[in-house]
Amino acid sequence: MTFLNPFVLFGLAAAGIPILLHLLNLRRLKTIEFSTLSFLKELQKTSIRRVKIRQWLLLALRTLLVALLVMAFSRPTLKGTLAGGVAERAKTSAAILLDDSPSMTNVSDHRQLFAQAQAAALHVLEAMSEGDEAYFLPHAELNGRSSGHVALQRNFSALPNSINEVDTCNCWSSSQP
Repeated sequence: MTFLNPFVLFGLAAAGIPILLHLLNLRRLKTIEFSTLSFLKELQKTSIRRVKIRQWLLLALRTLLVALLVMAFSRPTLKGTLAGGVAERAKTSAAILLDDSPSMTNVSDHRQLFAQAQAAALHVLEAMSEGDEAYFLPHAELNGRSSGHVALQRNFSALPNSINEVDTCNCWSSSQP
């Protein structure tokens, strides 16, 4: 189990506050025996036991409440799958927009920017698994300047071919608005 906000777990120290308050309120009082109260002592013992049990239950509930609040704010998550398929990976939907404008012909790190963008898009597809959805759309298609060979797709297996088929500058005219 991992936590999305692990620093909130330092708040578990606050779970000790009810215990500390309980210990501070335990005061030993001096008892003075009166002869007339000897008959009432036996009745009082059972009621004192009930009160002490209630106090201990309240202490446990207060401590548990603080600990659970801290755990909730730390946002626990499960990694992987549990035995028996109790936990399942969530389906992913991705939209890949590939910039195929002339500016992508520039070179950075000894590689054309467009080739880097294609590699990054293919890397995203590799991370996806069966049941996920992926949409691919080149930038030229958004502007209506495409030759129409690549359209919005949901076919997950055909997306790597579609990404590799896109070429920069083919769909752009020299008279851009």
